[in-house]
Parts: sequence; C-alpha cells; structure tokens
Amino acid sequence: MSRCLLVYCGLLLLVPFFASAVTDEVVVRTQVGSDTSPPTTPTLLTATPISTSQINLTWSASTDDFELSGYTVRRDGLHIATTTLTSYSDTGLTASTTYEYEVTAFDWMGNLSTTSNALSTTTLETPPSPPPTETATSSSSGTSASGRLRLVGDEVVTPTGTTAAFLWQTNRPSRYVVRFGRTDSYELGYVTSDRLSERHETTLGDLTPGTTYYYEIEGFNAANDIPQLLVRGQFSTTMPPGEVRPPNVARLMATVTGSDVRLSWELPVASPAYEVRVVRSHLGYPLDPLNGMIVYQGSGGSLLDTEALLRYGTQYYTVFVIGEGGAISTGAVVRADRFSGGTQPGPPTTTSPTFPPTLPDLPLRTLPLSAIELRQGAEHSTFADEAIVLDAHKPFTLRIPYGALPQHLKSIIVTLYDPRDPGKSHAFLLRLTAAGDAYETTLAPVAAAGPSYLLIEVYDFETQVVGRYGKRLTFTTAPAETPTVIFPDWFLLHPLLTGGFLLFIFLIVILLLFWRRTREEANTSRHAPRSG
Repeated sequence: MSRCLLVYCGLLLLVPFFASAVTDEVVVRTQVGSDTSPPTTPTLLTATPISTSQINLTWSASTDDFELSGYTVRRDGLHIATTTLTSYSDTGLTASTTYEYEVTAFDWMGNLSTTSNALSTTTLETPPSPPPTETATSSSSGTSASGRLRLVGDEVVTPTGTTAAFLWQTNRPSRYVVRFGRTDSYELGYVTSDRLSERHETTLGDLTPGTTYYYEIEGFNAANDIPQLLVRGQFSTTMPPGEVRPPNVARLMATVTGSDVRLSWELPVASPAYEVRVVRSHLGYPLDPLNGMIVYQGSGGSLLDTEALLRYGTQYYTVFVIGEGGAISTGAVVRADRFSGGTQPGPPTTTSPTFPPTLPDLPLRTLPLSAIELRQGAEHSTFADEAIVLDAHKPFTLRIPYGALPQHLKSIIVTLYDPRDPGKSHAFLLRLTAAGDAYETTLAPVAAAGPSYLLIEVYDFETQVVGRYGKRLTFTTAPAETPTVIFPDWFLLHPLLTGGFLLFIFLIVILLLFWRRTREEANTSRHAPRSG
C-alpha cells in the first residue's frame, strides 16, 4: 500500500514536467505570503460644485507594493462610493449646502491607506425665478437664463459595424440627450445622462452594418434645465472587411389561406452559404433585420406563417439575405392581405398587375433620369438611355445618388416584372450605402430571357408616393462558348461510357502485347540451332 502511495506521489510530481514538455510555456502566478503594507495615501485635489445638486471630486493616484484595488469616498464621514477611478460625481445633493469629502485607498488584501486630506465645498444656490413679464427662452432661440450652452470644438463620432462612440465637450456643465434613427425623425430611440459635466461620451449599440443613421444632441443647462440643441448630423456604420451587400432573393411570393401566409423565394445562386431572415410588421415594410418580428431564419426557400393575419388584416414582409461575413442585402418585400386570397407578388397595390404597368411617371424635381443607374459588371446604364439590355444570368445593382432624393422619404421600393410571367412582379427595398452617398439594391439573376419592366416608387412619411419612374428592360442570354474537342465528348460526359472505353483500350493493349510476345517466341524457336 505504501509503495502504491509513493508511486502516485511521484506521478504527481512529474505532471509539471510533462505539461511543460507538451506546451511551449507554462506560467503559474501565485501570490504567497502576507501583504500587510497599505497603499500610499491619495491626495484630494478638487471638490467642485457643478449645480445645486452635484459636486465633482478628483484625487491623485495611490500606489501599492502588490496590487491596488480602488478607492472609497466619504461625505461628512459616511461612505458613499467605491471606485477604481480617480474621480467621482456626487449627485442628489441639496442646494446651498456645504459638504466635506475624504478619500481612502485599499489594496487586494483589504489594507487601507491613511485618509486623505479633507476638502469642503458648497452646492450652488437655486436661481431666482424670472420676473412675471419675462420668460425663459426656448432652445430654438439659443439662450437661457445662464447663457448659451454650446459645443467646444466639434463632436467626434467613431462608428464600427454595430456601434457608434460619441465624444463631445460643452462650454459649461450640462447633461444630455442623444436621439438617433435611420431618418431625421430619430425614430429608433435615445440615450440620456443625468450627470452634469463638460466632457461627454456615450456609445450606441445594436446597430446594423453598412447603414446610415441620423442623430441630434441636446444639452440641458445646469441652472434651469432648459434644453438646447447642440448639433445634428449623420454617420454610417462600417461593413465587414471585404464584404459587399449580397444580392436579394428572387421571386418572393406570398400565398394567403385563411389567416395563414405561405412565403416562397429563391436564394441567390452565387453562394449556397447564404441564409435568409424573414421579418414582418403590420405597420409597414421592415427596413432592417431587427425592425419587426423575426418569423424565420435559415437557408430554406419557403415558410408557413400560421395565423399571421388573425389579429391584423395586412402584414408586410421583408426577406433579407445574410452573407457569411454578416453583410445583409437591402431586402425583398411582399404584402399579404387577409381577404385577398391567392398568390400575391410585389408589395404595393398601386403597382399594375399586368405588364407593362399603365401608371404614369411622377418625376421628382431633384432626380433626373440620368441619375438612376443600373450596374452589371463593367456595364453601366441609366434610365435616360433609350434601351437597357441586361444579362439574365448575372445579378445587377440599381443605384440612386443620395442627394437626388428628398431627406424626408420613408422608403424606396423597386418592382421588377418577371420576364417569364408578365403578370408577376417582385419588389425590393433600396438602402443607403456604407459611405452614405447613394441608395442601392442588388437583384439576383432573373435566369430568363425576355422583356421586363422596372418600376421605382419613392414614399414619404405619410406612406404616399411622391416619386415614380418606370423603364422597359430586356434580358438576354449570353451565348455559351463551345469548347473545341478532338473526339466526341459524350464518351467523357457519361461515366459508364468513359469506363467502358478505357477498359476497351486496356484490353486492346494487352492483346497487342500478347500477340507480340507470341511472335517473338515463335521466331526464337524457328531460328534456334538443332542438335545432331
């Protein structure tokens, strides 16, 4: 028994040796012994009254022989905060009241430094009410009882694929509200801070890559809390490196049976790794993969949305294609109505059910025909061209410059009529590029030659068409190159014929070798000398 125990202990001792032999490096960090040395004493540097209810503190950094863990802050002898920073904002105070502060440092073992020096300060007085004949001006006038609140320098916005970091400074302590959205109505929400400061920073999250967002920042004066507009602007989130928007699905259709909706579509043939996300809303076409209820995500080509029309008589669907790097398409759209029944292609009922549409053009003053561009590889066409011919087996991109469209638009929908069936149409959304210079959508190959029609409709916030353009297209099939072959290639295309042909050649070679060897043996025996 004792011998087994010795062997077991020896194996335990050999574990570090074998571990170091397998890995490049083994680092073991252990703090042993007793840490009884406290950190150095911090020095309380400033205690600045910011408003009637806030005082900002700063102090010098402490050091420790092992590891400093943080600081405790006391007000009037009572603990109010623990922090790892060298500053703290004490809020919720009373106006015209004096407070005394002290700071203590502590290390990883809980050793406390001696208490810092004490600093006292008094919160600001409550400003007197204005005379009855005077009123505080609004933010639009740019003034307030304590003066104009304004930016010091420019705000800095640093976007990534899914976030945007904001940094700005004001000329006096204030709090803020940052509103943002995909339009200048800032419909997505806001972030706010009740902390009064001159330096401000915040981060917006859960954004969509390759999307342009609008924002505005309002500041609130510390004295009377009157909002003042500081800045309005826009930024674009980035696309993953090397990624471009994938093409949309083709031939999106909706079939209504009672309150159920069945959707079907065709994935882009360029990459089988694409997935789709189907989002629905009863308020309008979802403009974003998170802008509605997600009813499906996967690589399939259809779904049954049961009882989708039970509560609302109309549902709007957008199908987004998601690439391997996370890039998303602009979205294909379709509408389903409870009482219509049958198969519904394309979104708005304003489009004509037959080809070609009979709707007249409704041109926008800022959008000439030459600005509506179609791109397919190196070929570029515009709506101003007399004829547009596209390859039916290649995707193509529709592009409209950002400045040529009104900023108050709600959405842009392009409808393509199927060259295989003029009575069917398929609709897609246009979205801003990552650079924010144009609206684009990429359509998958139609895979059929013939005439077609492209309809562009621009909607405002009242869901009314404010611009409409139509253009005839022709899809052609490029002639395939015929390879030059020396012998009929059907031998090589059919595996049975190919195998039989090779076996036949092999047998012929064997027979020839056998015949040659037989002749050589016959000649040898004929010329051999005879014994006498």
